[in-house]
Amino acid sequence: MVDVIVSVWGDPSRWKPVKGYYVELPDGGSFTASRTYRSSLGALMEAFSSPRVLLFASSTLGDPSVGRYSSLVDSVCGFVKSYLRGGEYCSDASRVGVVILPSVGRFERGMVRSFLGGLGQFRVAAFLKALDFFIEFRPEKVVLDLTHGLNYMPTYVRLSVFDALTCYSALAKTEVKLLVYNSEPFPEGAEEASGLNIMLVEDYMFKPAWALGRLYDLLASAFTTGVKPTPIKSVFGRRLPSYSEGRWRSLYRCVERIVKAASWGLIIPLAESLEELSSLNLESLKRELERFSYLRDCEDLVEVSGHILSYSFSPVYEVALLLGFAEALRSLDLKVRRVDGGFSGSELRALGDALLQKTPSELFKYEWGQIADRVMLLRHLGFDVGCWRRLKAYTEVGNLRFRGASLLEYMRKAEGVGSFDVEKILGELGGEVDRALAEGERVADIEERNFIAHAGFERNITLVSARGDDIFVKYDEGLRDRVDKIMQRLSP
Repeated sequence: MVDVIVSVWGDPSRWKPVKGYYVELPDGGSFTASRTYRSSLGALMEAFSSPRVLLFASSTLGDPSVGRYSSLVDSVCGFVKSYLRGGEYCSDASRVGVVILPSVGRFERGMVRSFLGGLGQFRVAAFLKALDFFIEFRPEKVVLDLTHGLNYMPTYVRLSVFDALTCYSALAKTEVKLLVYNSEPFPEGAEEASGLNIMLVEDYMFKPAWALGRLYDLLASAFTTGVKPTPIKSVFGRRLPSYSEGRWRSLYRCVERIVKAASWGLIIPLAESLEELSSLNLESLKRELERFSYLRDCEDLVEVSGHILSYSFSPVYEVALLLGFAEALRSLDLKVRRVDGGFSGSELRALGDALLQKTPSELFKYEWGQIADRVMLLRHLGFDVGCWRRLKAYTEVGNLRFRGASLLEYMRKAEGVGSFDVEKILGELGGEVDRALAEGERVADIEERNFIAHAGFERNITLVSARGDDIFVKYDEGLRDRVDKIMQRLSP
């Protein structure tokens, strides 16, 4: 693993030399650059030895009159790379990757050049490229240099990098540190400066569990405020280009259900939604979002008239988060295989450990323990637990009164002293166990409150079967519409 630096640049042609940049280090010390640089990037590359660098630059450094947007991007990329050579702007150009972000603004240097549109494409492009870079190089530390950005650029790069790191930490199941730097201003009117400080302004540690929780919160907020399953919007009233509407809607619906299920600790709906997620083609959706972010195949999305360029459409940032979240979940490679339509308890427990936060996780563990004990009780009594029985049947048997306690509680106490006498129990209860099993198979309406309170294991709809040392659960398909209605009514 290597350190990664993300830097955002305006126009480097105006920058002046600084002798002896000082870099504030996270341990309280400082580092002095070995030579004069015109950019803080050089000093930071020295301070964090052998990093890989993702350098964002603005499309507004180009001239729309070149015609094709791809030609403009190529020309800007060549312009930026020309400054990387020679050692004045970085310490090792071979370690720097340049990405041109679709930007907006009006500029009058030499000629009037206008780049019109929204800011969605800038934010989404920065998010997608940062996440790709983190996945490729798997850093333990990310240094974000905001010294040279202009106007909205530092703000939105910082937000996009923070969100990309959140996805990466959850995706890679790794801790990663974020150090945000900004230099003190260059002295006004000076041709050269010495001893400028590159100050550490933010120091974060991302942890996988926290990162996953933050993604839940971001997406829950997006769903609550009404984000639509549409990855693009028109800026100037042009008709939207064709896109995979059905697949985006499926992703939206799937992720919304995952966020709801994880937030409430509903493990079966969570497993079902992850199963659905595994069937979606996320790669094609990502390519489509990259197109709408002007990173590929986007000539038809741009209008050029002389020195005026218009980005006709703007991608929706929340949809990028949705896709990043889905990729993070997919990468966890959690098993949600079915046996006879049911989910394995061992796999559900692994799912809960990976995706549930503390409170819903504890609820699920408690409820699963209850199911396991009830299966054990019926097995001790000599009844078949391999067939699919309604959870209500297990509950009715466990609730039978025996010697002043429920039969379930009696079993728990008796096991501790080795005095669980099956013949004596069945003899005293007579036919009550059989009647309880029969009563348990009579379906009543689903109790919504109990569905939520018992981690989705509502007794009327949940079917249980023990196979070997494992327990499997599923929902009664005849009552599936009731579950769907409850899930629709839940808030994320």
